[in-house]
Amino acid sequence: MILGNIIGKSSTNEFIFDVKKDAKKFQYVQVLHKEGYNVLAQIVEIEKQNDITKAMCNVLGYRDERNLLKNLRVPLEIDSEVMLAEDSFIKNTLGLIESDKKAYIGMLDGKDIRVYLDLNKLLTKHCSILAKTGSGKSYVSSVLLEEILLKNVPVIVIDPHGEYSSLKYPSRSKKSIDRFGVQPKGFLTQIQEFSPDIVKNPEARPLKLSAKDLNSDELIHLLPMKLSNVQRGMLFAALKNLGSRVSFDEVIQELEAEEGSLKWGLINVMEYMKEVLVYKIISDLFIARKNGDVPPFFLVLEEAHNFAPERNFGEAKSSQVIRNVLSEGRKFGLGVCVISQRPARLDKSVVSQTNTQIILKLTNPNDIKSVSSSAEGITSETEKEIKNLGIGTAMVVGVVDMPLFVEIRPRMTKHGGESIDVLETFANLNLQGGKQECLNAVDVTGYNY
Repeated sequence: MILGNIIGKSSTNEFIFDVKKDAKKFQYVQVLHKEGYNVLAQIVEIEKQNDITKAMCNVLGYRDERNLLKNLRVPLEIDSEVMLAEDSFIKNTLGLIESDKKAYIGMLDGKDIRVYLDLNKLLTKHCSILAKTGSGKSYVSSVLLEEILLKNVPVIVIDPHGEYSSLKYPSRSKKSIDRFGVQPKGFLTQIQEFSPDIVKNPEARPLKLSAKDLNSDELIHLLPMKLSNVQRGMLFAALKNLGSRVSFDEVIQELEAEEGSLKWGLINVMEYMKEVLVYKIISDLFIARKNGDVPPFFLVLEEAHNFAPERNFGEAKSSQVIRNVLSEGRKFGLGVCVISQRPARLDKSVVSQTNTQIILKLTNPNDIKSVSSSAEGITSETEKEIKNLGIGTAMVVGVVDMPLFVEIRPRMTKHGGESIDVLETFANLNLQGGKQECLNAVDVTGYNY
């Protein structure tokens, strides 16, 4: 179907055509080049003034005789016919071809064309998932993890909120599952949880940082406080007595034998350091991978802005090791996915090293600016769309030079990150007794405020 003809100025990157039939923003169009090949483009804006409607398009490229995606070197001719792109042409030009080495994440927005990510690229050149709270970032990352688990690639998820245990169980939802062609599936035998608190999480194995593999330099680095000279002296004395490699328990025992009240502040800090420490986990895994002690794996880091903050917001203990893994990990088959709801607070050097970026709805201007400055191919027109993205739709950067808008497929597994419906929670309470009866109906004694 012919939508119109090119008018005005045409360049190797963009053109304008007069709209004669229905055209929509972000539709794909194709134009025959004078050299004989078809060019794929995308409508990025439509303007209407009086009876004249114009559509602005970005050129995505064409496939040459070697089937390589190429950019134009000669602009399209003025008055060339602009046609609605056929699905097969879009699929072939963008390289959206199914393969055992690709991950199926959803459909091209507005089309029944599957979108695949190159798993080899994903697992060696890293990715990021950036979205505001409630926009579906854990849902998207779980879809990605399903595809990776299907290929039997080892995955390690560092998640402060415990949202990924639901990957064990198949989804019960039937919504849109037929259209997307996925079937419910669980990964119970492939998932093992570790937690510092197995009372609250009885299905998990205990996770402790108390093995005898911590040297004195690492111990000093991990402490979340600046030590006084007296405290440093106490600590070095304890370490000297214990030898070069120690556990937290042994250090605490040595410190308890010291005199003076300053030891208690240091002991409290050491008790705190028994909890899961991202620095130590990632550092040990990275060393093990470099030494060949563990196979290649994929590391997912939730709330990454807390563990690798932008330097204006301070330096976390784990910042440097995360930067090292992203810069060197690809040489050892170690891929990383960083996930954040505050891109502006995430270390820019970390984001810049993720070749694939999955962007969901963002509304904070600083976050949007941070994303658009770090992701290749985002124009002023597509930047405006970031705050208008609907739930379930993502802007994917890294498949081709321009961002793709993708409707994320349903999960095979149970979704564990739903928001709590507060009104539904209290809908059946008897409120005749007033506020006190409502409070008595909910046991809040187990919570610390």
